[in-house]
Amino acid sequence: MFATGIENSIPTIQQGRVRVDEMEKCKHYQYWREDFQLVEEMGICFLRYGPPLHKTFLGAEQYDWEFADLTFNDLRRRDLVPIVDLCHFGVPTGLAGEFSESRLSRIICRLCAGVCKAISLGAALYANQ
Repeated sequence: MFATGIENSIPTIQQGRVRVDEMEKCKHYQYWREDFQLVEEMGICFLRYGPPLHKTFLGAEQYDWEFADLTFNDLRRRDLVPIVDLCHFGVPTGLAGEFSESRLSRIICRLCAGVCKAISLGAALYANQ
């Protein structure tokens, strides 16, 4: 298997005052269709990809699946298999410092279940981390 990926890290810098959204920096929100087209043109079938955690997880039991629905449905249409990266580097504001805490683990588990439900990938879903 040969795979590539789209960076979805969301670290904070300057003691948490500034968030760096790698998808925003590389204009993925604007050019995601073209990004997926390039993966197709390279003949790659597997893509490490994940929804932007800080924009998807809004709070306790609150999620915004709009971007994930658009992108994951397009991946399926293109027969690209996502290796779903739910939390690559960085967590939503308010969860910083909780990476080893059970609260974050529960949130990631709910996010995983939500991704499966929202984008209906079933057996094609591979969880990263």
